[in-house]
Amino acid sequence: SHPKRGQGPKTFVSMDKGVGAPLSMEEMIKTDKILNDMRAKRKKVHPLKQPYRESPFGDPICRFHNYDSGGCMKGAACPFDHSHCHICVAPGHAALSCPRFKDEAEFKKFHEAFTLLSTRPSSYRKRTVLGDAIKWDTERLPPACRQDDGQLRRCRRHKRFEAELLGALEVGSSFVDVGAHFGDTSATMAAHAKAVGRTDVRFFAFEPSKLKCLWLEEVAEANGLNIVVVNAAVGERE
Repeated sequence: SHPKRGQGPKTFVSMDKGVGAPLSMEEMIKTDKILNDMRAKRKKVHPLKQPYRESPFGDPICRFHNYDSGGCMKGAACPFDHSHCHICVAPGHAALSCPRFKDEAEFKKFHEAFTLLSTRPSSYRKRTVLGDAIKWDTERLPPACRQDDGQLRRCRRHKRFEAELLGALEVGSSFVDVGAHFGDTSATMAAHAKAVGRTDVRFFAFEPSKLKCLWLEEVAEANGLNIVVVNAAVGERE
């Protein structure tokens, strides 16, 4: 059971039967204890580890409001949605008290599938180290291969130098990234070339890992980047 918001402190909702009889004080205390225990367990998941998600109106849903036990520190000044649940997208409650789940095991099972499978690069917005907008979501990758947001912030000075060289390239030039990894360099430079109008520059990313190549291909497609991904190692001989 779960107390229904907006129906008064003594109204009771059953997951199976809907609105039922009023709860006694003892039952209310017991229900609150169960819910508080579930919230305490769920708060261990850092809010920014959750995937990007939008409300039915197209506004980004605030993850701190949904997953931090103290709520969003920005309060009314937060530009993100505080009205909808990050899990079920229903209004009136946050993810930590979502009535969709009867126990913690059910929540964990859903959360794992939701985090790894529900998002794509096309739905997650970030910025590169050069300040260009890019759709980039590594949460859907297997945990062993998952990278944090630091991928896009690597080698700031080096990439700024590369950006200067990029601007001086002749029309129709090519940019080759050997050992592209997850594409932090090739995607960053291709996004910058697109932002400054150098769509004539072609980018080639060589990477021996098939998984990383698939990821970089999705990033390129989601952002409309002119990157040719080659699944191969580069050396002095074949």
